[in-house]
Amino acid sequence: MGLRYRVRITRGGYIYIGLTIVIAVGAVNTGNNLLYLISSLMLSGMLVSGLSSLLNLAGLHPRLIPPKEVFANTKAPFMVELERTMPLPSVLLRVSIRGEEARGCFVRQKERVRVWLSFESRGEHRISQLELSSGFPFGFFVRTRYVKQNLKVVVFPKPIPVPLEVQGDSGKGEVSAVLKKGDGDEIIGLREYREGDPPKQMDWKATARRGEPMVREMTSVGGDELEVLVQPGAREEDLSRAAYLVVEGLKRGYRVGLRIGEENLGVGRGEEHKLRLLTALALW
Repeated sequence: MGLRYRVRITRGGYIYIGLTIVIAVGAVNTGNNLLYLISSLMLSGMLVSGLSSLLNLAGLHPRLIPPKEVFANTKAPFMVELERTMPLPSVLLRVSIRGEEARGCFVRQKERVRVWLSFESRGEHRISQLELSSGFPFGFFVRTRYVKQNLKVVVFPKPIPVPLEVQGDSGKGEVSAVLKKGDGDEIIGLREYREGDPPKQMDWKATARRGEPMVREMTSVGGDELEVLVQPGAREEDLSRAAYLVVEGLKRGYRVGLRIGEENLGVGRGEEHKLRLLTALALW
């Protein structure tokens, strides 16, 4: 990791420097030993401040950890792992990434801090550096250390809610969804007959035994299936609708598939499958 530093003087620092100069000039003009002593102490304080702030930032090794899901125009929590390799802790740290920051960090050996980041558009983004800064020990100077990073972040389209129970998108775009109900091929139990139950689910033996209509409650081994279709001319809002269908469909327990242009990504469940579908939408 490259080591690059910048020092910024605060308002208190300018006042401190001004007082130091005034006292030093007074000492030279008057020959007053007390003024010489005070100006020397103030100069020593600046030296101690500079060395302390340098040591406070040295020996820190940051590692940026992205969340699994990052959606456009939505703040996501990025973790920064800070490892301290020097015996003394780092205090009053501020971690900054892309203009967002976490303040007041204290690192003795290894700590994690959270920085909330957002990206304006979907697609692949890179984070090239982060900043570690501190006004330690007196707050007269703020030293900033720039640490190079090479993190690639895939940002998914921001989900726009649409109904899952309809086919097509009412002519509003180039995305559609087809919900296929499972046939019901596994018996999970018996229950009383309800109006609208299909006759083929009637259990006549249980009905005769109990003296009241009983039906077999069925489920599908494969489950309901939701297929999301994205046409080649899809716009940004269409991709956002498709992202919502993928996320919401999996949340409801559907097996979700995605056809985007000429590519068919198949159906499935689970976090890996969801990330695969969302990545395809992000990079389309």
